[in-house]
Amino acid sequence: MALFKCKMCGGDLEIVEGASIAECEYCGTKQTVPKALDENLQNLFNRANTLRIKSEFDKAEKLYEKIIQADSTQSEAYWGLILCKYGIEYVDDPATFKKVPTCHRASFESIVADEDYKSALENADMSQRAIYEEQAKEIDRIQKDILALAQKEESYDVFICYKETDPAGHRTQDSVIANDIYYQLTQEGFKVFYAAITLEGKLGSAYEPIIFAALNSAKVMLAIGTKPEYFNAVWVKNEWSRYLKIIKKDRSKLLIPCYRDMDAYELPEEFAHLQAQDMSKIGFINDIVRGIKKVLNKDEPKPTVVKETVVNTFANLNTAPLLKRSFMFLEDGDFEKADEFFENVLNQDPENAQAYLGKLMAELRVSKQEQLKDCAAPFDNSSNYQKILRFADNTLKNDLVGYIEYINTRNENARLEDTYNQAAKAMRTAKTEEAYKKAAYQFRSISGYKDSDELAEKCLEAAKIARKDEILGKAQFALYENTINGCERAIALLESIPGWKNADELKEASIAKQAELTKAYYKKVKKDAKRKTIIGIIAAFAVCVIIVFSILLPSVIIPSVKYNNASQLMLSGKYKEALNIFAELDDYKDSIDKKMECHQWLGNHKIVINYYGYEEYVIPDGITSIDDGAFFQCRALTSITIPDSVTSIGENAFRDCSRLTNITIPNSVQSIGSHAFSGCISLESITLPFVGSYAASENDPYQYPFGYIFGTSNYTGGVETTQYYYGSSASHLNNTTYYIPVSLESVTITGGNILPDAFYSCNYLKSITLPDGITSIGDTAFYGCSALTNIKIPDSVTSIGDNAFNSCRQLTNITISNSVTRIGSSAFRNCVNLKSITIPNNVTHIGDYAFYGCDNLTELIFKDTDKWFYTGVVSDWEKTQGGNIVYVGNPLANVTHFTYSFSNCYWYKV
Repeated sequence: MALFKCKMCGGDLEIVEGASIAECEYCGTKQTVPKALDENLQNLFNRANTLRIKSEFDKAEKLYEKIIQADSTQSEAYWGLILCKYGIEYVDDPATFKKVPTCHRASFESIVADEDYKSALENADMSQRAIYEEQAKEIDRIQKDILALAQKEESYDVFICYKETDPAGHRTQDSVIANDIYYQLTQEGFKVFYAAITLEGKLGSAYEPIIFAALNSAKVMLAIGTKPEYFNAVWVKNEWSRYLKIIKKDRSKLLIPCYRDMDAYELPEEFAHLQAQDMSKIGFINDIVRGIKKVLNKDEPKPTVVKETVVNTFANLNTAPLLKRSFMFLEDGDFEKADEFFENVLNQDPENAQAYLGKLMAELRVSKQEQLKDCAAPFDNSSNYQKILRFADNTLKNDLVGYIEYINTRNENARLEDTYNQAAKAMRTAKTEEAYKKAAYQFRSISGYKDSDELAEKCLEAAKIARKDEILGKAQFALYENTINGCERAIALLESIPGWKNADELKEASIAKQAELTKAYYKKVKKDAKRKTIIGIIAAFAVCVIIVFSILLPSVIIPSVKYNNASQLMLSGKYKEALNIFAELDDYKDSIDKKMECHQWLGNHKIVINYYGYEEYVIPDGITSIDDGAFFQCRALTSITIPDSVTSIGENAFRDCSRLTNITIPNSVQSIGSHAFSGCISLESITLPFVGSYAASENDPYQYPFGYIFGTSNYTGGVETTQYYYGSSASHLNNTTYYIPVSLESVTITGGNILPDAFYSCNYLKSITLPDGITSIGDTAFYGCSALTNIKIPDSVTSIGDNAFNSCRQLTNITISNSVTRIGSSAFRNCVNLKSITIPNNVTHIGDYAFYGCDNLTELIFKDTDKWFYTGVVSDWEKTQGGNIVYVGNPLANVTHFTYSFSNCYWYKV
């Protein structure tokens, strides 16, 4: 049996299956009922009916429209639209005690001509049709009575819409403000509708004709509010929403939202295209008066008789030379002198317009008259300008008035464009509901300019999406708490956004998780009761100690050891390992409690966001672990912020985040799992605290190279890179093929050591920044980094390993710090574009073939001339320009630099 609510009183209706009419047992009204069999439609009907009874006609209307979209044959939905459109409320008739309709939204359109009414009749059965026609006839009669009374009412210029009392029945601040505005506008000569005064002494039944007449006659509505909820109060919204519908038919009307003590973006969304006024702003009422006058065309000046005095500027022969000289001073830029001469002219001819023009130009620092239009601000407040208008001929007057109009137009266009650009930027960078609403407010403040109205609507739509995304994110965090309360919060949040992205699937997961945690909780309760029973039995049968001991040996003593180990792991912060052991122990002691505690800790300190909608994500401070696959395939993600509290990043954590362009890993991170950034094909730069899986030293096993964090799985956009690393000991060398994003060009290392083979064959990296504090660069650390153009070796480095920069073919210059004492064999071998290198003071060893194949090396500078160096093979030196040929045995003590091209040299210190 379907359950519907009475349209008149809201009581429950008992409906016989298949019936289309019913009688309410509470108010006795015979009425039509929906024929919907679908439970969702039934719920929508009841919700819409409840809203309409509360006089929230606009909200109810949207629900009826939603029903029609789902099923266009529902006659009750069309009838519901009619009741909302005309604001029908059913009240008790004191004479008959029956429910009769009253109309709160009168209209010039007859109900019998309404398309929704016709659709209701078309889809109704015979019994429903008869009731619709009877009620329509009554509503039409009420309408005609209201229109007849409205025609007798006076017209208004302004309609003040506001909330009179708060929920406690006290007068609102809005009403005080409205009262002040009413009297100020009345003093200006406007005819103002202000309910507290206009409806004073009138019967409630007479309100609608007066309100209807006022809404239709008023050219301007001021919607006043100091709180968002006041703007959306039922009867306040009823007035301004009706006026908005009138505006759609009559564009000469204007609605001005006026707010105070709240943010403009908190205004109703329906005001998005309107220019609101801040009532706390100085000069607010003056702006309102000007706006109203502009709409009403009441700011036209009254015709006055003006005696025009036309001055022939150069008619006075005594002042003509002075004027000419004065304007010459303006041309020369001597504005003080010019002003002085113009004063002399005015001493002889006080009404000389050209002299006042000259003084205005001197005041504004312009040399030519036409430059006045280039002034930054209008100058119509200048006394010189006022006197020009008083004494000049029409030509000069028109010129100056034109300059003012030009400046105002230019500045207004600049303001509009600047506001538009700011709003566009805010829209581009917005990520939250609040940010999008602020952008929408900026756009609607310049309504009508370019596509501001359209973009404001887009911002508001984006704000709705952001709000739902935020709710979805909160629900995910609540779920990952791994608590019953967290699951309950997640379910409640997800129920508010049904159908949004993966909300429904997440809700099902939350329900399942809640059931699992609840089951574990009751299992624990049962186990506690069982434990008490066991203790009682053991106490009662102490004589069976030996037997019990033999039973408990495998079931208690051995588990006890595991329990203690797991507890120690918890104390040391290794909750994941502890969790696995407690899971094996099942219900031993409080293992279930400990297991739940580990779950909860891991849930509170790790991040697992398998949600694909985020573009930017900030991991909350306090999270210590980014779990395996936490952001797996989050392909919309372009930016991630990781807090200093994070200490580990799991395997596949950011795998296939194909739009992620850069990432910074804080120094707090101690381990990074394999494949953590596999498939990040847009990654351009990365900042890491170490190279490989963890901050190792040369004596640590498994010194994984840079490619480790990108993994061994092939993908489009990955460069195949074979790198070497040490295995179980520092002497056991392995090699693995990794796939590193070809887009990656910049790497910054902030800690750890640069181990052997760290960046071996990373032949696409253009920039690598090394951290201060490292003492050595391992063998073949940058071997084959053929795209690397320059690198700075930190002052802390003392040794550059063998083949460290071998085959870095794009390397053009390198800075070696003064602390370096050793340059390994073939360290810069085949660096064919290396042109200059400075050997620092403390170098004591340069290995074999250190610069072999450096064909373009033309400058080698020794900082310390007191050290003695010897060349190995003289025949391989080729003299190209000034300087002496260096022979075996010759010291270089007196050579500060020399210019040679060489290909095969042996260097060492004796």
